[in-house]
Amino acid sequence: MYGEAALRRPALGGVAWLVTGFGLSAVWLFAQPASKAVPSTFVATLAVTALGAELAAVKPTSAGTRFAVTGAYIAAMACFWSPFAALLAALVAVLVVGVFRQRSWTQIAYSAGLTGIACAAGSIALALVPSASRTGEGAPAGVLLFMVVFGATGQLISFMNAQYKGVAFRGWHEGIASISPLRVLAYVLVGALVAVLARDKLTWVLPFTLVPVWALRLGLMRRAQVSESYYDTVTALTLMLQRAHPYTHAHLDRVARTA
Repeated sequence: MYGEAALRRPALGGVAWLVTGFGLSAVWLFAQPASKAVPSTFVATLAVTALGAELAAVKPTSAGTRFAVTGAYIAAMACFWSPFAALLAALVAVLVVGVFRQRSWTQIAYSAGLTGIACAAGSIALALVPSASRTGEGAPAGVLLFMVVFGATGQLISFMNAQYKGVAFRGWHEGIASISPLRVLAYVLVGALVAVLARDKLTWVLPFTLVPVWALRLGLMRRAQVSESYYDTVTALTLMLQRAHPYTHAHLDRVARTA
């Protein structure tokens, strides 16, 4: 659910303390009272839609900073059902996506630990919103508060783990740089929309909230294909010019080796 720059080679020590933190977070979340303000069918739809949102995550930057709205569905589950159910749904998404993308079990454990601690932080922030309000008119505020704390906690832990490993965390700086008004607007709109749907118990509308997410994914994939074709064209022209004369043959390769 977080930038893949932090998931490339997670340190075993970092994974160990994250798993420990996950265990404590799971105990905390299990002890939180459940509101159960929506039908169980709505909760199941939220879980499936969260998995679809995680699978639809896109990478708008070369550093692997991912754009996903999974937090909106996890936050709605925490507000309208229980924080522990939100944790379980998030873990299922982490496991399925990790296996689907052929990540190592160390990376999956790292992401699961991160998710558990982030869910606990989001539930603590959610306690600031009265329980009666976060399932009524104050639902959008509760969902957005959970989303912000959930995402910020994950980024902070990734940064701390990168410092523990003694390597630069590219995803942190580029993640800040990639925050655009359009991206923030997308998070706010999806979070508020899911909160309103949960408040009004409109189960059948919920899966349609993924349509713009998948449209964005397809658009970014097409743009990446165009950029790759442009790069291949420029490379082919460069090679053709180099081979036009023996003195320029493999010139760029020699420059690269020298540099």
